[in-house]
Amino acid sequence: GNLKDSKFYYSNSRGDDNFTFPIKLVSDYMVSNSILEFHIQSASVILHAEDLSFLCHLSENASLIVIRMVNLYVNEALNCESKFKNLKIFVVAHTRNINNKPIYNSKFSNFHGLRRLPQSELFALPNIEIIRLELSKGASGNLDEISYFGKKLRQLHLGIPSCYANRSHYYTNIVGKVPANFNDVLKDIRLNGHKLHGTLSNKSFPKNAQIVEYCNNNITGYIPTSIGQLQELQDLSLKGNRMNGVVPVEITLLQKLTKIELSNNQHFSGSINFVTALKKLRHMILQKNNFSGTLPNDFSLLTTLDHINLRENNLNIPINVFSKLNKLSYLNILSNNHVYGSRSWNKGLSKLKDVKMDNKTYWWRG
Repeated sequence: GNLKDSKFYYSNSRGDDNFTFPIKLVSDYMVSNSILEFHIQSASVILHAEDLSFLCHLSENASLIVIRMVNLYVNEALNCESKFKNLKIFVVAHTRNINNKPIYNSKFSNFHGLRRLPQSELFALPNIEIIRLELSKGASGNLDEISYFGKKLRQLHLGIPSCYANRSHYYTNIVGKVPANFNDVLKDIRLNGHKLHGTLSNKSFPKNAQIVEYCNNNITGYIPTSIGQLQELQDLSLKGNRMNGVVPVEITLLQKLTKIELSNNQHFSGSINFVTALKKLRHMILQKNNFSGTLPNDFSLLTTLDHINLRENNLNIPINVFSKLNKLSYLNILSNNHVYGSRSWNKGLSKLKDVKMDNKTYWWRG
């Protein structure tokens, strides 16, 4: 550990399995110094709430503004987070590789995430700005018990950090509805891999949100037309729910949107022509739904597209609409789509490395 500008840093970056975290030494050090930030990183240490109880003693003077525990195994919250009145950042994250997938050591297989939500008061702290907590499969809690979110909270991650993770591996037992009491400064909200239920309304989306991920839950109903009011939105991810209906035309107002992910809902329907108005779109992930109709010629104008997945829909796809997408690297149009066009459609698409399509594609000459 070292002290720098009232910040305590501790790292066991080598991941030595035989190393023991010096709890008593760190505790004495923290209590005897005016520490404002506590950062700990280790690839192999298991910590329980009682191991970190010394932090609770520091809450009496409310001086600590950062608690950040990364790449280690912490399976319980502290039960005293709400006492840190000046706390700005609270992070518990775990070991991940470059693809954002967990790196599990069999020795620590039962310690890959918090087993329950922290005290609801944590979310209402007057100075809290960032809460990022990874939760284990089966973790318990009820979001309905969080009655208030702090006015300065700008980043809220609960669950897993990405929609791409396999649902069956990360399903918690956290219940409740998507909160409807967000503040106006919240820009990044990710509630992935839980059992949240109910429908979405205009209050389900923070007014100035840039990233909204509600992936792999039990959300039903439609995308509300009020979605068009989110002028700063860049990432909308609703993968793996039970939503249905036509995507509202108001979504075309989201001119900063770079990613839309509605996959694995099975019941979204209608045309996907709305995407042609989203000129900055890079990732379009709509597989396993019931979208229909023919991709329009204007699709070829979406030159920022890098990743397209339209698998398992009922679309008519003239494959030549992709021929001018020079940044395209991934295309999946397998299953239930009627695909047709010229065999030379991908000539000049030097970045396109991964194409998935059925053998029954109808080709014409040229």
